[in-house]
Amino acid sequence: MKIGFKFAPQPPQYVVHVNAVAQPRLNIPAGEANHVETAQQKLPWDMMMTAFMAHMHVRGKAFKYEVTYPDGKQEVLLDIPRYDFNWQLAYNLAQPKLIPRGSTVKITAVFDNSTGNPANPDPTKNVRWGQQTFDEMMIGYVEHYVPTWRPRWPVVEPHRAASPEIVLSLCNSRSNPRL
Repeated sequence: MKIGFKFAPQPPQYVVHVNAVAQPRLNIPAGEANHVETAQQKLPWDMMMTAFMAHMHVRGKAFKYEVTYPDGKQEVLLDIPRYDFNWQLAYNLAQPKLIPRGSTVKITAVFDNSTGNPANPDPTKNVRWGQQTFDEMMIGYVEHYVPTWRPRWPVVEPHRAASPEIVLSLCNSRSNPRL
């Protein structure tokens, strides 16, 4: 077997990252066929988005990404009306989309914990967040890229130092390996 490498003549101009908006405080009532949960995150910097990937388990029924821009304008970024656990896809945008700093990305998920869901392992149980397939998750992954020269950590301006979003993003051990 042989393998070949081709090295770029210069360093890359961009780095691709994946961030997530999640709702870990799920509480899906037993028997509920259309339980809605939401989560949102305000963007602390401009993001050039390239793809989305919704993640739920077997009670997932629908998933939507929306954005509210700083000027109040709203837009649906992706709507998955018939989510299927066995068909989890990355939805790549035809062209990258710039979402400016200060915009709020909102995810909305619908869960079916009823007897009408043939994939439901136990419609008589309330369901919460968990790693196993019989538990549930609600994560909206967002793929985006940044210039390689951009600081890895958000720059905290003095007047925003107490912002909960900034504090939480800096304290998140998944996004900050220094912790």
